[in-house]
Amino acid sequence: MAKISLKSILGAIEGALDNMTELVESGGKELDKKLNKFNLEMSAKAAFSGERSFIETYLKLSEHELDLQKKFEQDPTFKEIYEKVEREWNEVDKEPVGSDKQDFVRRKVAEFILPEAVEEAENGKDIIEAVSIIRAKHAEFLRDVKSRLDRDPELMTVFEGTMEKNGGEEFLNYIKRIDADQPL
Repeated sequence: MAKISLKSILGAIEGALDNMTELVESGGKELDKKLNKFNLEMSAKAAFSGERSFIETYLKLSEHELDLQKKFEQDPTFKEIYEKVEREWNEVDKEPVGSDKQDFVRRKVAEFILPEAVEEAENGKDIIEAVSIIRAKHAEFLRDVKSRLDRDPELMTVFEGTMEKNGGEEFLNYIKRIDADQPL
């Protein structure tokens, strides 16, 4: 039976520990890269999601307002009843719906700027690509809104009023300047 020296056992253990340490360090670095990419993707999505929600909400409100106007034109009795209910509701509420007295914040067009260090990161290319995809999807959403408003001048008129009344002038001006053939 061969004798194994304590020195060789300790050497083997030390080598195994070194290998495990390298494995943990490389796994930790990989995890850090993935977390960094994930955090930057979430930050980019957060920057654009508020803008998207604001625009979608007021676009739907504008569509509803336009539908209501058309119903009023088609049915004057419906308009009278609606206005009566609205007056009664406002007397109870004491502040009209859509009142200019409402507090609101002027909305700013979303912007997301990657930190400069991203370009030098090991996975910088992956991060830049992921954020570019998020930006492209948002740009596509804005182009779709612009196209929809261009096809429906009545909706555009109502949307303009709704956005102006609710602090969305900057969004409105940005959407109006969108050219389908130009990058945003």
